[in-house]
Amino acid sequence: MVVVSGMAALGAGDRVEGARFVNETALMKLIMVELGRCDDLRVFRNNVGALTDVTGRVVKYGLAPGSADLLVILAPWGRAVFLEVKTDRKGSGQTGAQRNFEAVMKSLGAVYEVVRSVAEAKDVIGAVREFTLSRSASGLERVS
Repeated sequence: MVVVSGMAALGAGDRVEGARFVNETALMKLIMVELGRCDDLRVFRNNVGALTDVTGRVVKYGLAPGSADLLVILAPWGRAVFLEVKTDRKGSGQTGAQRNFEAVMKSLGAVYEVVRSVAEAKDVIGAVREFTLSRSASGLERVS
């Protein structure tokens, strides 16, 4: 077990090269730990896939095919922020299903961003907070 910058414990298989992660799972862990320190939001890990249960029936789980890795709900209005975590590793781009999910979420007014570091994730949340507060200060009671 290794501690990176005092933020989170990583498993033996999680590798860090410089400031970037080779393993998306390790980066996701750090993002969840860092965002988890915030009192005004909740962050959820979204696993998507399918498995066969003991009766042989296929059970699908997760929000939808291609849905983002992390779902953040920001108080006080419940603003949905979808974060797709990627590394700088070659081939670490979005799939067609992920691009489709992004397009659908943005068409509905949700925030969806691909992030490649803890700092990028924090920047997205900061920008959403700033936008939400500025809209609230202008007299709107609810931002959707």
